[in-house]
Amino acid sequence: MIRRSLLALAAGLVAAAVHTRLPTVQLQFSTRVETTAHRLNATEDYPPYKRYFTVYFDFPVRRRLPAGELCSSSAGSSSTS
Repeated sequence: MIRRSLLALAAGLVAAAVHTRLPTVQLQFSTRVETTAHRLNATEDYPPYKRYFTVYFDFPVRRRLPAGELCSSSAGSSSTS
């Protein structure tokens, strides 16, 4: 009985999702990201408890560049040597 009602609920959700418009995905954007370290003292100058960085995303350029030109091969890797 429960299984049948769950299937009916899932079918209803799928049917509702088909008729709703999906949001459009932005192919180019930039945004500023703020990270906050809540365990650091906000009144002290160092270390900073808030850090900011900007993210730039350009999907058409990303599709044209070879993988080696997009980022270096050692970026993001951590070596424990």
